[in-house]
Amino acid sequence: MKKFSLKIDFKAIPADKKKMMIKEAVLVLILIAADWLSKLAAFAFLKDKPDGVAVIDGFFYLFKATNDGVAFGMFEGYSRLFGVFSMFVCAGVLFYLLKNLNDGKYMRIGLLLVFAGGFANGVERLIFGYVRDFLFFPFYSNFNIADALVVVGAGLLIVYLLFFSSKDLKEKERLEADERARIAAEKDCKNEYNESDANTEKDCKNGYNESNANPENDYKNGRNENNANPEKNGGGHS
Repeated sequence: MKKFSLKIDFKAIPADKKKMMIKEAVLVLILIAADWLSKLAAFAFLKDKPDGVAVIDGFFYLFKATNDGVAFGMFEGYSRLFGVFSMFVCAGVLFYLLKNLNDGKYMRIGLLLVFAGGFANGVERLIFGYVRDFLFFPFYSNFNIADALVVVGAGLLIVYLLFFSSKDLKEKERLEADERARIAAEKDCKNEYNESDANTEKDCKNGYNESNANPENDYKNGRNENNANPEKNGGGHS
């Protein structure tokens, strides 16, 4: 059984996973920026329009409002408390994402959307004591882009857990087994080297990658090398 640990060993994260993390971080930053900038733009545009602007009359409006509670105006006056709660939730989501790099794509996307939306609104609650809403459906309530991110992310997670999680779980277990094997192989290799060897870690990683290369590619490469110089290999004609 895999032991639970709060420690995250960034050095042990493979290069492809680090690239994935960078892309995800950029996505989150873009989403957070989109929420904050949209609020600034909407409130500036609606400054002298107290009745809002009809985008689709009777269905969808731009209407500025502030909310010092949560959804549908509930728990008014507790915005900063919910801001603190949002930060704890975001910290938990971030920790999970860092500890479970082999999760399915849709699982990670759903969590990233929830994180971005929760963080964007959470910071605003802590700073101002409220969140700014500007999207309005008469049959729903005022909301903003961060709210939409949380709702879409949660919906994506529900769909994923109901229909796709079992398949991805098997792939995740396989990837984690491969990762444990890689780490164990590198550790064994390092123990065989002199600790003062500066290239130990690099040599061990290269050795592991070479030992797990695609046999078909190795065969083709060997064949190409043999055919590169027929005369050298005894294949020439006089």
